[in-house]
Amino acid sequence: MSYPLDAPTYIPKTLFVKYLDDYVERFNIQPKYLTSVESSTFDDDKKCWSIMAHDMAKSTIVRFTAKFLVVASGENSAENIPMIPGLHSFPGDVVHSSSYKSGKSYSGMNVLVIGSGNPGMEFAYDLAAYGANTS
Repeated sequence: MSYPLDAPTYIPKTLFVKYLDDYVERFNIQPKYLTSVESSTFDDDKKCWSIMAHDMAKSTIVRFTAKFLVVASGENSAENIPMIPGLHSFPGDVVHSSSYKSGKSYSGMNVLVIGSGNPGMEFAYDLAAYGANTS
């Protein structure tokens, strides 16, 4: 399922979430929430993945098998701010994308956005919309 032809080059978060919701509905996907993957192994004989997961709501271990395994930790993974010389003495804000809410408080300020892909572009756009000078 592709994005609509009139979709922008960088998809805003709201459109991306709508796309995911539409995708889930179209393909009848049933996400497993509150479930943590403990291990995954590929069975060469059966040509499938065996996944052991912890169902945190029921406090049980669940086994899944799947032909494909996608690891997509991206936006929901633990934040990582790299060690940059001088960062500890920087007097301004250092904000990870997982904590970013709005560019409102950065109006008129010079803001450096470090990152790539949709989150970096979306935050730079939001900051600029609130009058921040982004680079």
